[in-house]
Amino acid sequence: MATADHTGSNMPIVNKPPHKTSPHKTLKTARFKAAEKAGHLAEARAVLWYRLRGFRILARRWHSHVGEIDIIAQRGSLLVFCEVKYRQQEIHSASPSARQQKRITRAASLFIAASPQHHNHQCRFDVILIERKPHALWSRLIPIINAW
Repeated sequence: MATADHTGSNMPIVNKPPHKTSPHKTLKTARFKAAEKAGHLAEARAVLWYRLRGFRILARRWHSHVGEIDIIAQRGSLLVFCEVKYRQQEIHSASPSARQQKRITRAASLFIAASPQHHNHQCRFDVILIERKPHALWSRLIPIINAW
């Protein structure tokens, strides 16, 4: 076994066998990527919906240590924190849980705390549900204004 490389180190050089990915994991990764892409497209549609109503988009997929907010939009002194849900089945299962609502509310508080220019703004929490039936060409956008 060789013990020195081009840097002069005396660490042993070990050749590892190539990592094998199972077909099941590859399929799962492909499904996740497809779902992630569909989610991003749904968010883009929601952004367009807000822009057409005169909102300025301040952030998309805003992260903090407590969680993520899909869309943060502003119109005048109104701040909207929006959760986007995309489903291909019954839309009723897409409503955010109480735990998700709490997480989004805490993340919104952190956003406002980090942005002094927004301290005196009104806040609203919306949910945009996007439902696409299997084999349908178009999806349906259902806005839930002031969801909580």
